Amino acid sequence: MQESKCKSGGCRSRKRREVGLIMKANRLHRSAVEKRLKSLSMHRSQHMLLMLVSRSPDNISQKDLAEKLQITPAAVTMTLKKLEAGEYISRKTDSSDNRINRIVILPKGEEAVRLSEKCFHEVDTAMLEGISEAELAAFVQIMEKINNNLAALGADDTSKRSEKE
Repeated sequence: MQESKCKSGGCRSRKRREVGLIMKANRLHRSAVEKRLKSLSMHRSQHMLLMLVSRSPDNISQKDLAEKLQITPAAVTMTLKKLEAGEYISRKTDSSDNRINRIVILPKGEEAVRLSEKCFHEVDTAMLEGISEAELAAFVQIMEKINNNLAALGADDTSKRSEKE
């Protein structure tokens, strides 16, 4: 009976609602973070790139940034120019290969990272308020399955990238 109901579309609306809740949580989280980080006057792509640079050892190269973010080198260059103009980062030519630019975080960039980490901690803590450890563990299991299912569909090539690294 359940199977015929699903075939006629009954399960589709329930699944759509569940997927919608995941997507809504993502939008609300992003909005809460962006609202709190408004003082940085930084676009989301700049923020993402700066956070990745801060977590990368040995002054990551522009090429490596493009690969990790799955964007074009030209897009990385444009974003880095904006961060450089804002004095968040500087680009230094690699001493062993003049074709490679290494990204160095400047004090203003370090402060932006510190504020971002504080903001994410506050938003994440508030978001998970009232949820037990058991509920979180179950949620993590479910989200891992969802991510694996989507990766199997080819929605994300991080598994391919991980094999190369």
